[in-house]
Amino acid sequence: MKLYNVWNTLNHPFIAADQDLTQSLDKFAQKNGLEAIVREMHAKIFVTQVAFNLREESPAEGIEASIEPDDIAFIQFSSGSTGQTKGVVITHCNVMKNIEAMNISNQITSTDRSLSWLPLTHDMGLIAFHLTSTFQGLQQFIMPTSLFIRHPTLWLTKTSEHRVTQLYAPNFAYKYFLDAYNPLTFASTDLSSVRFIMNGAEPISPTLCFQFLDEMSPYGLASNTMLTAYGLAEATVGVSFGEVGNLTSYVLDRRYLETGKRFVEAEQGSEHAVSFVEVGKPVKYCNVRICDDQDIPVEELVLGNIQIHGLSVTNGYYNNPTATERARTTDGWVRTGDVGFMNQGALVITGRTKDIIFINGQNIYPHDIERVAEELEQFDLGKVAVCGVSNTLTGSESTVMFVLFKKDVQAFISRVREAKAHIQQRMGIELKSVLPIKQIPKTTSGKFQRYRLQERYEAGEFDSVEQSIENMLAHSHETKETLPARDSIEQKLIEIVESVTELRNVGISDNLAEAGFDSLKVTQIHQSIEEAFPGKLAISSLYSHTSVISWADLIRQDRVELEPVVIDRSFFHLERGFEAVTYQFTLPASLVKDMRLVAQAEGIGIHVLASAMYAYLLHTLTELPGIEVHTAIGENRIISPIRLNFKQFDTMKSLFQNVNQQVITEHSEQAFPIEQMSQIKTINTEWAIIPLYGEQHLFKASDDLLNYYDLIILVTDEGDVMQCNCQFNGRKLKQSRVKRLITNYVKGLQLLVQPELK
Repeated sequence: MKLYNVWNTLNHPFIAADQDLTQSLDKFAQKNGLEAIVREMHAKIFVTQVAFNLREESPAEGIEASIEPDDIAFIQFSSGSTGQTKGVVITHCNVMKNIEAMNISNQITSTDRSLSWLPLTHDMGLIAFHLTSTFQGLQQFIMPTSLFIRHPTLWLTKTSEHRVTQLYAPNFAYKYFLDAYNPLTFASTDLSSVRFIMNGAEPISPTLCFQFLDEMSPYGLASNTMLTAYGLAEATVGVSFGEVGNLTSYVLDRRYLETGKRFVEAEQGSEHAVSFVEVGKPVKYCNVRICDDQDIPVEELVLGNIQIHGLSVTNGYYNNPTATERARTTDGWVRTGDVGFMNQGALVITGRTKDIIFINGQNIYPHDIERVAEELEQFDLGKVAVCGVSNTLTGSESTVMFVLFKKDVQAFISRVREAKAHIQQRMGIELKSVLPIKQIPKTTSGKFQRYRLQERYEAGEFDSVEQSIENMLAHSHETKETLPARDSIEQKLIEIVESVTELRNVGISDNLAEAGFDSLKVTQIHQSIEEAFPGKLAISSLYSHTSVISWADLIRQDRVELEPVVIDRSFFHLERGFEAVTYQFTLPASLVKDMRLVAQAEGIGIHVLASAMYAYLLHTLTELPGIEVHTAIGENRIISPIRLNFKQFDTMKSLFQNVNQQVITEHSEQAFPIEQMSQIKTINTEWAIIPLYGEQHLFKASDDLLNYYDLIILVTDEGDVMQCNCQFNGRKLKQSRVKRLITNYVKGLQLLVQPELK
């Protein structure tokens, strides 16, 4: 959804993408009713492979653009997946000034070597690492993010190999690395070349920083290499950086962290102690001030709202004057939404006024999760609130959902399972807990006070009910009837799930989505499956199929996937059921004679011609360039899917030849025996059909075609005439529209043969 929201925000959007992405867009659109937007997108997609081919065929020098400092360089969009996305406008002046400032602050020179696995769609990966390194002319090494997720220790192995001096990673990465690190395989690693490791993009845990530096010290990593940083998209990326070798932390009493008041220190390990790190002094071209809730600057050591101003700071949000005005003070400073204090010019971040949750380097918006949860029948609008909570052991954040619920907690367990499964499947986010609450705190204007829920949770108010729910879930898991593995494939899959997660006693039919794995765990599970069964299971299948038995079925069968054809909604009943309907019609002798003449002239069979017209007619209903029609033509009981991109056909002749080529290649990878129809996989799309054209003699009554296909034309060639049966589900498709479709089919055949007779 993020891509579609961005598309709707821009004035004149174009997409540069490879062919695989365009196909993914079509599938996603069909599943989510976004066909109109995708049709608009297809007209403005710049396919990279085509561009590269054109460049090789017709090489030409580029034309240098005339660029002014205040022209837009790029737009950084927020990561909201359901609501309106905000685009931070970054000018060439903004980005060049911020790059210059970071190079000065971090003393980067052309002799440095940098390495990062952060995606170049992440501002820390793109600007702080890639563009800054490029600007300074130093050698940089880019590791694919997926490779780091699969093999995190390669990060420092490659650092040693290439004598890297600069590393970049958010807080979660250090814990993720340490969990995978094995001293026995790390002995030859030499990290003495590392000058600094930039740690930013999410709240920083001082405990984790010290642990990482301590465990890596035997390999030559100096104890003063951790470089803390603070930034945000509105500042291009960098606001402040600590000094190498100066990792300063503060232990404060969480009860006294209030805006406009001075903080109170606490003893390390005491009940109310919470630790923060200094993130350094503001960089050049970015001024920082701390203000109270009336935007009046406060003194040092007093907590307040962090505001920024300068040449590297954005002028606002693209096409969003409301958000721009809300973010700015009357004197032109930008509100960051973060809270902190200054000490001798250095900044310390203590919290946020906004509700963003940081998980694995990503910004998660609570209202996004709330909206997705409200898709469930038991979760009413306005009765679900989500917040982030701190995990002092890992230095990371977790997501907790609160649901308005006033009955006994035993009756709440089904909601816990349902919410965890739904959020994991729809968003790839793991909910730490789903908790009942009798009243959700709100402002006088009715807005959720999520920070109040966070405070109450971290104060231990919900510990008892959380433990009760965990015990009930564990008990139900232990006492449930678990189906054991039936073969080596299922046993291997169970071992993978249990090794990656904390689950035990996993059965082959368990709904694993109820465990609420986040995208990181799903990626790890898929990597292990890929190693055991290469190329047999796509990562998307782990979201659409949620049990070991369904994964094993996919691995065993390598099933053919039926692609639906999205057609006009007027064909469909709103309320669905099942009623088998058959319309019989006859292609008269005169028409059949003419069809044979055309087919003979084209060097194809009459059924190829008839199926091509069927495909063409469906294409006129969908307006999408590509469709798939299944065919059964010839003497063998083989079904051959034909996939047609109508952008490639400028004449009916080219369509005929393409269909003929696909039909006669009945032993292609996608062809399958009719007896194996029970193994095919159907992609369910609301306003779509799966069509079939076949010769009647190839099928038996027991084949139950309407279990798999929505619109079927079966033809018997009697020599002079052709008898046709059209079968469909009359409780899904409207009979009047199907009748009209058949009439148009016959008319299309009549028009098709007329020019050939002249």
